[in-house]
Amino acid sequence: MVHAMQDHLDAAIVSGLGEGVTPLKLQQVVHLVLIFPPFGCPTGAVYGAFDRLLTNSQNPQKQVQAQRVQDLALQSVIQPCDPFNDLAMPACEVQPELANLQKKLTEALKIPIHITGSGSTLYALVTDKQNAQVTAKRIREQYGLKSVATQTL
Repeated sequence: MVHAMQDHLDAAIVSGLGEGVTPLKLQQVVHLVLIFPPFGCPTGAVYGAFDRLLTNSQNPQKQVQAQRVQDLALQSVIQPCDPFNDLAMPACEVQPELANLQKKLTEALKIPIHITGSGSTLYALVTDKQNAQVTAKRIREQYGLKSVATQTL
């Protein structure tokens, strides 16, 4: 849930099944490109892979990193490599073509390509509206993928 305000931008960290809502004040407008692969990722399978990876790892972190999300949202400038997604690796395990596409686009565009939620939509942070439009057009024309330039409110 994001909506424009007078002096700042509001967003929220939503936790649990949606019942936990912690308001945040974003510090900037973020320009990005959304990329829509021609395949999906079954959400249940991705969460199953996430649970397996946590169970099989030595990582004691089993909860959403709310403080890390809040710190990122409050940065005055978010760098293209800053976003993170704990479901990215499980999504790539469930849909290996997602990992291949992410790597291919990252190398070709020379910017980090990220995975949204449980996939399969990808995104890239860019510097401004014009860069977003040019990048989205390049992705459509060179890779035949649906893509759109957008920004946070």
